[in-house]
Amino acid sequence: MRTLFWLMIFLFFICIIFGFTARGLVYAGEDDSDLTTTTCGGDNFRAHIYCIDIDEYFGDKLQTSLTMLQAVTLDRWTAHIVRPLSGMRPLAAAAIFCFVVVTTYCLLSIAVGVLVWSTVELAKNHDTHRENVVLVQDRELIIDLREYFDQTLKLDDRELLDFKELQEGMLVPQVRHAYQMLNLPVLDLRQLWSHLDQNLTGEITTDDFERGCLSLLEPAKRMDMACLAAKLHGRAVFSQRLEARCDDVVQDMSVLFKRLSLGFAVMREYVQSEEVNSLIPEVGLRNAGKMYVPPVVAEDD
Repeated sequence: MRTLFWLMIFLFFICIIFGFTARGLVYAGEDDSDLTTTTCGGDNFRAHIYCIDIDEYFGDKLQTSLTMLQAVTLDRWTAHIVRPLSGMRPLAAAAIFCFVVVTTYCLLSIAVGVLVWSTVELAKNHDTHRENVVLVQDRELIIDLREYFDQTLKLDDRELLDFKELQEGMLVPQVRHAYQMLNLPVLDLRQLWSHLDQNLTGEITTDDFERGCLSLLEPAKRMDMACLAAKLHGRAVFSQRLEARCDDVVQDMSVLFKRLSLGFAVMREYVQSEEVNSLIPEVGLRNAGKMYVPPVVAEDD
């Protein structure tokens, strides 16, 4: 609003300055007898086209400034000022026309833009205030939850909170309602506990509980985004390396399978040869089907 105020002050001084110029152009002729000073009153449009009271509109500096301000506000500026003046002082009429175009469609457009910008900023401030109110309410809920767990730990003569205690606390309707009102960006209690138990000790203090819940409500900072990007990049690199290792293992297994297949083929040929049958009668009898080997029966059967 302050910017809009100074812009209107600037527009007023522009009207004064250009009013002096227009007044000088109006009285710039060698003989001012052709300037009509006939009183042109009423709302007769056709009368004003040919009639203008020069003393009324340009009689002194103040009246000239008011005339320029009337032109800026587009209040009958064409019919009452420019048209009748164009027949007497065309140069003054052209100057006033250019002044109106520049001020109306430029400066006033800037003023409207400033007004819109101020309205948008005011709306943003209102939204920010509402978000701050919600944040304060959420902090009060977190403090209430911490006080509940403090009292629970005192009854059990303990100092650290574990996941089981957190689950049992959610069975209380008031605690569950307060937790639901927080609307934390987690899927379940297990994910919340993973966020709270940063050291993976299985136990946390109530200070850690409060601090962890508050961090979930606060907007993400640049450091948080950098850590997340680094973690995701590390996971991606690990996945790429794991994929490369798996490809190497698959290739090694393919080579081993080919070697084993070749080895079994050679062993099969050797077992089926006459040399083995003559040296090991059992092999020959099995191949001929004359020797039956009963299957091994487990003791439980």
